[in-house]
Amino acid sequence: MRALILMMAAVALCGASAGGVTTDDVTVTGTKLNERAARDRADGFVRQLQVAHSGKQLGRWFQAICPKVIGAPEAEARRFERRIAAIARPLGVAAKTERCDANFIVIISEQPTKLIDLIDRHVPAPPSTLDPLAFRQLLESDAPIRWWYRTSNLAPGAGFLSAPIGASDGAPIIYQPNESPRILTPVKRAIVTALIVIDRRQLIGVPYDTLSAYAAFVGLAEIAAPKAPPPYSVLALCDATSCPTAPSFTDAALLESVYKTEPQRDGLYHRIAVTNALAKRLEGQ
Repeated sequence: MRALILMMAAVALCGASAGGVTTDDVTVTGTKLNERAARDRADGFVRQLQVAHSGKQLGRWFQAICPKVIGAPEAEARRFERRIAAIARPLGVAAKTERCDANFIVIISEQPTKLIDLIDRHVPAPPSTLDPLAFRQLLESDAPIRWWYRTSNLAPGAGFLSAPIGASDGAPIIYQPNESPRILTPVKRAIVTALIVIDRRQLIGVPYDTLSAYAAFVGLAEIAAPKAPPPYSVLALCDATSCPTAPSFTDAALLESVYKTEPQRDGLYHRIAVTNALAKRLEGQ
């Protein structure tokens, strides 16, 4: 039985036993779980992160990402960007770090009151186009790291749509009978901009490698911040003894499950499919 396989910067992660593989940019470690533990963790993690929540389709990238880090020393910022790209590419997400228009933006600030100015200058969509509630939460939250996505409907063969079709997730649906009848949606929910804000004042001493792993995880799939980050995820940041420098085994398995799930399906299908695929990966299948 094969363990979770997730290539990170041309390195295979084998989860059948505890261990890690190191590259210049990313290290991932993991341990296979038994069937019950794998199912419990998958169910809980998907619920905590509100993956495909309330019937929404999965939000993920279908175009190339261009990471841009603002507020870190130059050398650290460039390494930060390369690490995000290294985590994205094995998922099938194209990534550029030079000569591209930034759409995966990380703002590291010790003065959150200046965020509006930074966002005005660096985010492709001006704040006035953002959902008012989401934007207010982004600015006023006291969480050390918070994030926001701009999404759009992508119609195969037609590109991005200027306005939603029907409901927010692309209704109406299309019934396509074949050997296995399926209900398909005419569009895919695409992330077109990710903005991650890091309050450096609250994270003094946390390595940039930890922050880049965190940013990569939350920026590559549409998820919500859990009230209590689980200890088996990079979302927990540092514990009493160490700080992770890559997405965890569970984080990596979730991203892999998201990007392997058929895109033109409804949100309920996505939620179930990701949960099932995550459980299998954690079990070592």
